[in-house]
Amino acid sequence: MFEIILLSYLIMVLLSWMVSGVNVYRCECGPLKSLYILAYIIIIISHGIEDKSVTASTEFVKLSELNATNMVELARLLRVKRRLDDDGKAGKFKKFYKLSQEQKDKIVKIHNLYRNLVASGLERRGGNGTGQPPAQNMREMVWDNYLAYKAKELTQMCFNLEYPHRYPDNLTMMGQNRGTVDIPSCDIAQHYDSTIEFIFKEWYEEVEDYNLDTSPPLKTTKHYAQIIWAKSYKVGCSVGTCVRSDCMLFITCDYYMKGNVERRVAVPGLKFEMVYPKAYAAGELDCKGFKLYPPETYSHLCIAPETRSGTLMSGYPTVCLITVCMLMLLTGNHLPYCLEGYML
Repeated sequence: MFEIILLSYLIMVLLSWMVSGVNVYRCECGPLKSLYILAYIIIIISHGIEDKSVTASTEFVKLSELNATNMVELARLLRVKRRLDDDGKAGKFKKFYKLSQEQKDKIVKIHNLYRNLVASGLERRGGNGTGQPPAQNMREMVWDNYLAYKAKELTQMCFNLEYPHRYPDNLTMMGQNRGTVDIPSCDIAQHYDSTIEFIFKEWYEEVEDYNLDTSPPLKTTKHYAQIIWAKSYKVGCSVGTCVRSDCMLFITCDYYMKGNVERRVAVPGLKFEMVYPKAYAAGELDCKGFKLYPPETYSHLCIAPETRSGTLMSGYPTVCLITVCMLMLLTGNHLPYCLEGYML
């Protein structure tokens, strides 16, 4: 199954490369329409004839929900889920908890209050005893439905592992924070407020060990670093219950742009070394210098221009993957559906 999908995908890439003037990342693939559709059919057929054990372990991947993210991830998901089934889950998934608009707003507010505290330079913990420096470029966060939608995949796994996602408008990685708390009963409504606040506070309390200049950063402070990562300005979370011996509340939050990034850069001698960008630029507030709008609700949080565009997917699918290109061809040059809260 994995080999068939990978081979089909490589065939599509090769065909695109061979035809002059075809840009697979901008869906300019008219000359290859029939070939793309053929490859797409191969993938669908191969999905239908996969063995039952694989089908059971990828039940959350629906063909009707194929998009730029999960189409190219499908082969990797097969292996991730199979490994999880072999290793055993931390619990059995029970159900999702639907967040109200008020609860979504509260999650965003908690993030922004923490971010504003750090950006203002008033957080005196950590930093090897000197506290956290103020930020020049910390952005205000907003809720994002697509991030919340993707976060559901990990919540449904009931497994606390690294599981990277990509955001569809420019295909960059999402950041993630995950947390679990045992609760007396599986009725989340009774325990939601106190439990969620506890989890976010627990993540933020990693500030005690955080130093902006530490490179590489400590793994024990990655939750905190993601919360206060300056370039992250969208968050979406999913909440559900998992059952072991007792009920467990499981929350996954996806972030865009990703925090805790690391890069490999070339150095003399044909070698590479890892570079770890800082979570934010230390100094006095300078929104204009970073091409951001000045603060509105929070005194030290800049406004990202993208949040004022009026449409969260304004740049999508002008930049897209081959799989989206195929879907556009099959559906009359437009995507077959939009997720809740998005428009094309």
